[in-house]
Amino acid sequence: AKIRGDDVAISFEGEDTTYSRFAGRVTRLANSLKDLGVSPGDRVAYAGFNHPALLETFFATTLVGAACVLVNPRLADPEVEYILRDCTPSVVFFGEDQAQNAERLRAGTDPEVRWFGVDDGGFESLLAAGSDDDAVVPLDEDDTALIMYTSGTTGNPKGVMLSHRALLFQYFNAILGEDFRQDDVNLSVAPLFHIAGLNMLAVPTFMMGGRIIIHRRFKAAETLRALAEHRVNSAFMVPAMLDAVAHEEGFDAADLSMLRNLMVGGAPLPERMFTTWASKGISISQGFGND
Repeated sequence: AKIRGDDVAISFEGEDTTYSRFAGRVTRLANSLKDLGVSPGDRVAYAGFNHPALLETFFATTLVGAACVLVNPRLADPEVEYILRDCTPSVVFFGEDQAQNAERLRAGTDPEVRWFGVDDGGFESLLAAGSDDDAVVPLDEDDTALIMYTSGTTGNPKGVMLSHRALLFQYFNAILGEDFRQDDVNLSVAPLFHIAGLNMLAVPTFMMGGRIIIHRRFKAAETLRALAEHRVNSAFMVPAMLDAVAHEEGFDAADLSMLRNLMVGGAPLPERMFTTWASKGISISQGFGND
């Protein structure tokens, strides 16, 4: 924000947000969380699909020494309720996709938990009420910054606590392992509430001062169009997403020459996909392996 304040940090549904404006919003949200009584060690949950508010919540929560809990909105209601009971958040933010469930979920959690809708004006009102004062509190690098829940395939989901130090080294590893540049454009179509969608390309792009284009959900035609029109440099997808884009009409003619960092994970990648993308001069970094 200090050295690239006028550069675009986030692009979302036709609106660009500069680093300076983004930093101001995060500061005000952090101070509003403080005003709500959020203290170091507390949890702040976000249940929703991709949205700039997810990143604002993540950064604001960690500024005040609390831990951000990102909840998969595709989970069934009982699973979401279990996670919220387990992590005991002080505040819950929810996207439009969770609006119908929020009232019921609220009834099943601690009545002192504060709930705010991202798309119904609640989030913006809370943010606007915050001051512009410095919101940073002293913290230790081993303090928990982010809690991601496991899939729960063999039992109840487990909350994995990631420290500031762990996240920092993950971002450094990503920056060292891939070709990041300060003017990069990242397309975030994979869920930001998953570790790869958030941490492998999106946040490292942010750290470098690049631009993140956020799509609420993946749609193959929109993804292909955005890759070409915005001269995207990096994106993370799972194989099914990558395959869907390659089968879209116009893929063969699309100019994707700026796409340097294409990372794929979540499942093994068939050899034909390597061949398909290699024919366009694009290499793929895999993030999947077996013990």
